[in-house]
Amino acid sequence: MPSLPNIPAFGDLSIRENHESGRIVRSQSGNTVEIVRVGWYKELAANIPARGSVIPEVAGMVVRDAVVDPEEGGLGKMRITLEPPSRDTQTPDPGEPDEPEPEPFKTIWEFDMAQLEKPILTHEAFSGYADQIFRWQNEEDPALKATYNYRDSSGEIRSLLDGSLDIEALKLLKMGVETCLTTSWTKPTTCRKSRRPPEVRRISSEP
Repeated sequence: MPSLPNIPAFGDLSIRENHESGRIVRSQSGNTVEIVRVGWYKELAANIPARGSVIPEVAGMVVRDAVVDPEEGGLGKMRITLEPPSRDTQTPDPGEPDEPEPEPFKTIWEFDMAQLEKPILTHEAFSGYADQIFRWQNEEDPALKATYNYRDSSGEIRSLLDGSLDIEALKLLKMGVETCLTTSWTKPTTCRKSRRPPEVRRISSEP
């Protein structure tokens, strides 16, 4: 004997599909299928499927949205719209790592380098010795000057080597070097960079 169709008993108001189920809508964004369920409004409202979930009755489709409307006598009607899976509606796989969030925009400053020619006595190696170096450079006794000695304002003999001056830096002064090169970092909008870097000039051949 063939089995009978599943016909709800008289007075059975449990959630079940309605005859309106199966409506198909074709549009530019894709096909959608509508499932209609009826039953007690409270039960329908408590069983609204989540967005992206799967309805067993329709394979290959996921829930796009679901609406429950109240009917007379405490009844209700649920309309579920299904669509093909997409990035927005797919349920994320807990085993797959989350995609990293994009990094915020960063401001990057670009600077140009320029070489500047400055008096050698402005270099930090000679800091604090301007007066002593001036007297030594103007010393009239060649013997004193050759050994980095000079006479101070009272006539006493002093030596540049008594302080923290580097002997190698003093040799540059003895050779007559007047300028040195320094590096300057500036923004491109205000940078002025010469095509040919300045050269250190030797103004004296005194040993």
